[in-house]
Amino acid sequence: MTSINIVNSCDLDKINDLIHDCSFDIDAIENEKDMFKIKIAIDNSAIILKRKCLIFKQFEIKEMECILCIYGVNSYNIVDPCKIGIYCLNKIDFNSKNCSFSILCAEPVTITVNAVYFKVSLSMTDKIIRLKKRWKVFTSRYEHGYPAP
Repeated sequence: MTSINIVNSCDLDKINDLIHDCSFDIDAIENEKDMFKIKIAIDNSAIILKRKCLIFKQFEIKEMECILCIYGVNSYNIVDPCKIGIYCLNKIDFNSKNCSFSILCAEPVTITVNAVYFKVSLSMTDKIIRLKKRWKVFTSRYEHGYPAP
């Protein structure tokens, strides 16, 4: 399991780059003592070639479970007018004046977390959530302007 631990708000982009456009289930959000947890499905960079058919290739992409944790939580508020269930993350903003996090999504949902201090972690588990299969057209590298041997 790999993890990123951040204690400085200037480094929040490290996590935002990884979670952007990833999905999470709003019903799976947990708040244990002073820790706010969101389980996120992130596409693993490992792509496996499954099969070829004429000019097409089928690839398999694994969605791995990651857990985003915000520490030192006093309170949190979730306003979910759409009741979709599964949301797409855009980024996490931090307001240093009132020590609060805003989790911004593509859909209209408001998640605000008030904390005592700044500490965020993102841990990748070994749990595979879903396997996605994609077909792509096979192209030779010579079609993209590379010189022929």
